[in-house]
Amino acid sequence: EALWAWPERGRSPDGVLTMDLTPPEVVRFELSDTALSAGESATVTIELSEAVQQLSNGYVTVAHGVLSRFEAQDEAGLLWQATYTPYGDVTALDQVIRLDQGQLQDLSGNLGEGEAHSSVYQLDSAYPTVAISSDTVGMTKEPAS
Repeated sequence: EALWAWPERGRSPDGVLTMDLTPPEVVRFELSDTALSAGESATVTIELSEAVQQLSNGYVTVAHGVLSRFEAQDEAGLLWQATYTPYGDVTALDQVIRLDQGQLQDLSGNLGEGEAHSSVYQLDSAYPTVAISSDTVGMTKEPAS
């Protein structure tokens, strides 16, 4: 006679054994600002179809800037946020942040599949420059015209 012990997490309220075979996936991946200028940052929001064990920056590829650590925004672990800060002196169009969903693991151990992309954003973090020139040769106490 075999005796099976099932974790409570795998049972429905009526005692029926349930099995989760659905992989987690990204349902929303966006930036709070999609036209970043010098000195600006954007909140990166990722919403998942189900809770995951963790959302590490190692799962994410981002160019021309740095991403703070992702923090869960709800107890269910569905909504995560980080801050993206672009490097200075960068101009880049049609940028996206990429997330390797194959690294996501739900609470049942299912791994996600494929890659998810953020909304498209533009960077213009180059600070303006000013060029000053004069027709006057050498040093003078008179204002340049």
